[in-house]
Amino acid sequence: MAEEKQFERTYNIPLRKESSKSPDHKKSTKTVIALKSFIRKHSKSENIKVGKYLNEKIHENGRKNMPHHVLVKITKDKDNLVKAELVGAPEEKLVEAVKEKLEKPAEINLDKKLTKQQKEDEIKKEVLEHPDAEKGKEVKDKEELSGEIDEELRKKDIVKRRNKKDMIKT
Repeated sequence: MAEEKQFERTYNIPLRKESSKSPDHKKSTKTVIALKSFIRKHSKSENIKVGKYLNEKIHENGRKNMPHHVLVKITKDKDNLVKAELVGAPEEKLVEAVKEKLEKPAEINLDKKLTKQQKEDEIKKEVLEHPDAEKGKEVKDKEELSGEIDEELRKKDIVKRRNKKDMIKT
C-alpha cells in the first residue's frame, strides 16, 4: 500500500514575524497558525497535517519561546493531504507485529471471565498476603522481644536506658 506522492518539497519557514505579533502566552498557537498558513499558500491545499517531530520542535522551549524559523519537508498526496514534518525526522512505519494484531481478532478466554465481586476478592487476598503485611507483624514481634530482653536485663541489675527521661531520672 504505497502512497503515491504528488510532490515533495523542503522549505525554511520563518516564524518570528508572526509570533512576535501575539502576547507571550499565545505565541505557540500563533506559530502553528503561521506555519499552516505558509503551507496552505505554497501547497494550495486546505487539508494539512503537522507531524509529531515538527510539533515537538515548535514546543520544545515552552509555549512562550518559539524557534525563529523551521526547516520543513512537505509532501502532498493525490488526495490533497499535505503532511509537514521536520527535516531529518525518522519516518514512522507500522511494524509487522502490529499489523498482525490488527488483522487477527483477540482470543477470548471464557474461563477467566470473572465478576466484579470475584475480582475484588482476589485483590483483597493479594493485599492481605502481601509481604509488607508480614513486615508489620515482624516489627511487633521484635518490639515484644525487646521488651522481654529489657526485663531480663533489669532483673540482672543492668540498666538499659531507652530515652532521655530515663537518663534524667537516674
